[in-house]
Amino acid sequence: DCDIVHVHELRSLPTVAAYKAARKLPLPFVLSPHGGLQWLGKRTAKLVFDRLWRRSILRYATKLIAVSSIEEKDARLFDVTEGQIRQLPNLIFPEDYSDLPQPGGFRCLWKIREEKIVLFLGRLHWIKGADLLIDALLHKSAGSENVHLVIAGPDDGQERELRRKLEGTELRKRTTFAGYLDHAAKLSAFVDSSVLVIPSRSEVFAITALEALLCRQRVLLSSACGLFPLPGKQCGVWQFESENVGDLSDKLVTLLRETPGQSSNGREFVIREFSPAAVAERAEKIYEEAIQRR
Repeated sequence: DCDIVHVHELRSLPTVAAYKAARKLPLPFVLSPHGGLQWLGKRTAKLVFDRLWRRSILRYATKLIAVSSIEEKDARLFDVTEGQIRQLPNLIFPEDYSDLPQPGGFRCLWKIREEKIVLFLGRLHWIKGADLLIDALLHKSAGSENVHLVIAGPDDGQERELRRKLEGTELRKRTTFAGYLDHAAKLSAFVDSSVLVIPSRSEVFAITALEALLCRQRVLLSSACGLFPLPGKQCGVWQFESENVGDLSDKLVTLLRETPGQSSNGREFVIREFSPAAVAERAEKIYEEAIQRR
């Protein structure tokens, strides 16, 4: 016996089966798209599924879980009503970021001599915006011989373009393509960096920002990135206008000029808002509401 059905994907055959079962029983039906509402990738297959099932599933859903305001806007575009939508962030395990490495390990491994390290961490794809970060560092206001750019993450079709963009520039000598980083290497990169930049053109939930904050690292975040609840500057998160290279460059210069402190505000914020216990408490309230309404 169960009181509620919670499905964690929109476009899949198990979701269709769960939807049919929930209607037959009947049971309240909660749907978490996890960033899958937009037609990004496999567009033809998604359009076919949408023609067959999307409208019925979304109309029947008692609650749709949006991980951020970005996903909430996506849901509204698909005619999901305000009464159906509830925000519930992704969770993170703070204990995975409690035993941080000593500073200097990442810098030594990659032989980085510059004083400041700007870190990009994500797959190398157009949507993630690493090219925008390069343009911002090439901008006249951001040029500095004391800044080293680290581009870390697996190639997803853009690495060749990024390397070509750097050809013939002084920045090329101060750029490291570190590839995929495992958890230990990622922690080392966070500890040694001056700032993590997330320049994505679209991102439903910027989990990397939470990882950086748990390592007491500052974050410069694109306005196209979803993060709910959103930490403020006092927690170490600054924002710039998405795809605005000038704004990104200016904000980056400001951050790099400041002497970063080792504030625990960001870490404490993440533990308070995104830990398993905090997210589970919010989820339980959403379940109770869904059961009562159904």
